[in-house]
Amino acid sequence: MNAAVKAVIKAALYKQETGPVNLTKEDFEELKAQTLVFLTADIPEISCEDSLRSEMLKYTAKQMQKFSRYMKAQDDLTSLLTWDRIKPVIIKGTAAAMHYPSPGLRAMGDIDFLLYPNNEETFQKAQEMLLAHGYEVRDKAEDSERHAAFTKDGISFEMHRRFALGEAKEELEAEQMIADAEPERRMLECYGSHRLYTLPDAENGIVLLEHIAHHLFSGLGLRQITDWLMYTETVMTDKFFEEKFRPLAERAGLLTLAEVVTRCGELYFGAPKREWCKNADEAVCTDLMELAARSGNFGRNRKQSDVAATTVMNRRLSLSVLQKRGLKNWKAAQKHAVLRPFAWLYQSGRYIKKGISRRKDNSEGILQNYRDHKKQSKLIAKLGLRSRR
Repeated sequence: MNAAVKAVIKAALYKQETGPVNLTKEDFEELKAQTLVFLTADIPEISCEDSLRSEMLKYTAKQMQKFSRYMKAQDDLTSLLTWDRIKPVIIKGTAAAMHYPSPGLRAMGDIDFLLYPNNEETFQKAQEMLLAHGYEVRDKAEDSERHAAFTKDGISFEMHRRFALGEAKEELEAEQMIADAEPERRMLECYGSHRLYTLPDAENGIVLLEHIAHHLFSGLGLRQITDWLMYTETVMTDKFFEEKFRPLAERAGLLTLAEVVTRCGELYFGAPKREWCKNADEAVCTDLMELAARSGNFGRNRKQSDVAATTVMNRRLSLSVLQKRGLKNWKAAQKHAVLRPFAWLYQSGRYIKKGISRRKDNSEGILQNYRDHKKQSKLIAKLGLRSRR
């Protein structure tokens, strides 16, 4: 792992004494790929060239401006939907940032939220309200049955019907416990006061682990790791773990992942030692951190054709899933019933073209993609996540 990135995380998140942090241009690019460059603002001693320091300051200033816009958009969304007695529950995003020492330095993407009451009637009602108040439908994603995507004033929103990606027993268990949760209203003080709904602490932790599990198949980065580590830092007392969290993690098949990621924090970043993760396999910790360091946030350290290829190999999508997605994406099958039985074949070809055939000269190559897939597959199995394919 990049030594400077490790030092930044240690110093910013755990206030570890690392001495002066020496950053090069290459280190800065790695921090950007991992969406962690903003953490440098919380480190008093950074040694770098003046031109690089100026670039970091500009980058961080833009992040602070973006965070303010993001929170204004989230506040507006919350006010709009709660006005009609719908609770928009934020997942990831601010629900992860609130655990950081400086929430405004956690990079943000889309505003993801679930709706409570958690049913289709609420979803349709909320969708109508958003469209009536200037939110525009974003390009439909392949998993649009999972969420509806909108944009407004340059901010992207994803309104989720469900959070789970697949139909594995453990994923359905996690989905049920999230659906049954009672939303909590919180206040975040960061560049102003912001009211928001989140899941209770235990279920919020399940979402953060599920998010890591999702990206193990495609583009896990260090930010997903730090989200979990900051959550454990602020929430996970031994009593909370045993009484509240462990039962949910066991039901969702996420206990091994929780132990390994927490142990990674201890081994690499100086996180406080915890009794409940002491038996985590350190070789698995090493493999996980190597994957996160190599991939970058959402796979940004790898070519998209390589990410797509290993993702398809890792997923091993069922015929029924391929058929369902093929019907959604194949315009000709939508018009002509005779083609519909072959929608799975169309979708298979679409994935092959996207991830394997459409290759760049500087891609890793299909043989290396296959080797990456085999290595990731072994790691996924060791983490107890094999069923989530």
